Amino acid sequence: MKQSEIVKKALLEYNRYSFLCNIVQHFETKSGMKLPDLNKDLNKSLEDVLKGKYTLSGLLRDTNKKYAGYEKRYGWTSNACYKMRLEFWQAFIVELEAKGL
Repeated sequence: MKQSEIVKKALLEYNRYSFLCNIVQHFETKSGMKLPDLNKDLNKSLEDVLKGKYTLSGLLRDTNKKYAGYEKRYGWTSNACYKMRLEFWQAFIVELEAKGL
């Protein structure tokens, strides 16, 4: 299974209260599949895209003024913040697919 496929499946469980990285990390356990090398590679891709931040919210808060404003005004679980995080992950999937991952 490709990295992009795992992230797509994880997005099916993703909601405004969840963290995609946690869903991905538990994908192997939930699916019963043995994907240690793939998960290791995907974790590296996630670390790279998050640029040293622990969460996507932290990255967006520091790099996107619009997100930071929404988060401050409405909280990280707001529709606006969730939509921006979802768009980020969808773009990440496109990047992975473009790389054949």
